[in-house]
Amino acid sequence: MIVASYCGKTCGGPLYVHVVGATALFGGVLAVTILAFAASRYPPERTLFARRLTFWLTLLLVVPAWIAMRAGAEWVLRQGYAKNLGWENAGFVVSDGGAALILLLLLVSWLAWKRPQLGRLVAGLGTLYILALGVAWFAMSYKPAW
Repeated sequence: MIVASYCGKTCGGPLYVHVVGATALFGGVLAVTILAFAASRYPPERTLFARRLTFWLTLLLVVPAWIAMRAGAEWVLRQGYAKNLGWENAGFVVSDGGAALILLLLLVSWLAWKRPQLGRLVAGLGTLYILALGVAWFAMSYKPAW
């Protein structure tokens, strides 16, 4: 949150919304991925609760966290702090591509209720998005000149 001091008094709130949303997004996707991996290791009749929980976590935690993260990012941009730097582009690519990935994750986790073999796809998509969020996390904190 030290960066908030660089952009003046008006940026603290928007940056806080962005960081809290990104943290909740990372944690939510990590929880969904761990649940999907755990559910894929056991017989389908024993993992119905875990498969349903992956869908509900995606719907009630990951989607709102993505909205908060993206709204906070747009709010920071409208404050005039960000000046089209290279590290911003990494965040836009991950957040915009992540929207499609989250919708796909939501659909596949819903389909996994009846088709347990899709649980591995949920785990794979979650892993892919965790890695992408890690790249954005690195870009946002280290701020390389890409």
